[in-house]
Amino acid sequence: VALFALGGSDGSADGLLLTMSIVAVVVPLSITQLVDGGLAGLIEKVPALTLENKIGSTTYDVHFILGMLIATTIGTASGMAPRFYSVVDEKAAKKVGILAGLLFLTFPLLFTVPPLVARVLWPEVSDLPQELIRLREGAPQEFVFVAVVQKVLPAGLLGVFLAAMFAATMSALDSFYNQIAAILSRDVYKGVFRPKATDK
Repeated sequence: VALFALGGSDGSADGLLLTMSIVAVVVPLSITQLVDGGLAGLIEKVPALTLENKIGSTTYDVHFILGMLIATTIGTASGMAPRFYSVVDEKAAKKVGILAGLLFLTFPLLFTVPPLVARVLWPEVSDLPQELIRLREGAPQEFVFVAVVQKVLPAGLLGVFLAAMFAATMSALDSFYNQIAAILSRDVYKGVFRPKATDK
């Protein structure tokens, strides 16, 4: 039910289920890479975090965080719309909104721990495995999560992780394309140009 509420009825819960399963395994395994201290040890070992970071040509500061927050909020709100008008009444819509909101809070917890572990294992981006740096010479920081996954997962599970990421991406694209197609056909074509057009 939780994954359905997050993923929606469009089938994207399948990719989400795979991704969350792998990440749930990666988080404790990545913490074990620190040898001792567990989560408390991780908090102690992570260098002081700042809001002024420059990696390559990109500056990660307060403006970047605010921009990401706004973009994510708008993107999530537009994708959440079907969850609210696909329910019985307003009371059910409110419950769906609260449940989905609470479930979305688990994402930062799960997806933030491995990059923090990476910050301890590889203090500088240039310390990442060279094969990953060569994949994206201009922005190796985009492969930090992949570096942790590659370090903690055996080859078989690494393949499952890649399959999960592809499944989640394809599922999201499929939902997005269907949504846009519906808007163009129903709201634009029929709503503006051909009001009398039939479903056919």
